[in-house]
This record gives sequence, structure tokens and C-alpha cells, in this order.
Amino acid sequence: MALFTSPADFTEEDEAQNKVDLKSQVTLFIGQPTSTKIEISRTTEGYHAEFTGDSSPTSPGTGVDQATTAAFAALDDASKTKITMVKQSNGNWTVTS
Repeated sequence: MALFTSPADFTEEDEAQNKVDLKSQVTLFIGQPTSTKIEISRTTEGYHAEFTGDSSPTSPGTGVDQATTAAFAALDDASKTKITMVKQSNGNWTVTS
């Protein structure tokens, strides 16, 4: 088991495009068997994300649509500056903010 983290910044001037790009990457990542956690922070320039995975595949992600919807609903709340998405042992994703 070896964890890896890949950072990504979404800093286009167009806020709507940042969300589209971020959502695309989140949706792609959480469906992967190696994915374990995503932390998304709101920055003054846009969004910063940390995608964490495990080189030893765990269970495939489930509940991708629900988790993505919950994550972006939290990001739409101006009082939330950071959200965390974590894959549980059963493959379900949970979102905390």
C-alpha cells in the first residue's frame, strides 16, 4: 500500500469554467479503484484540489453521482472554504465540509 497525492489548481478567470473542469476531474477520479480521498479548497484564484490514491487498488467507487452532487452543493455555499470526499471501505463516497 503506497499512497500518492496529485495536486491540481483550477484558476481560469471564468469561474464557471473552473467548476466544469474541477467537476470533470472529480468525476473521473472517484470512479477509479485506486482513489481514496479528495480535498477541495476555495482559493482567491479559483479552486485547489488534492487527489489522493492508493497504489494497491481498493474497491471501485460507488455513489459517484451522489457524492459529486453533494460536493458541488457544498462548494456553492459561500461559507464553505474546504470540502473533503472520502471513499469508505465499501466503495461509497462521503462528503464533509
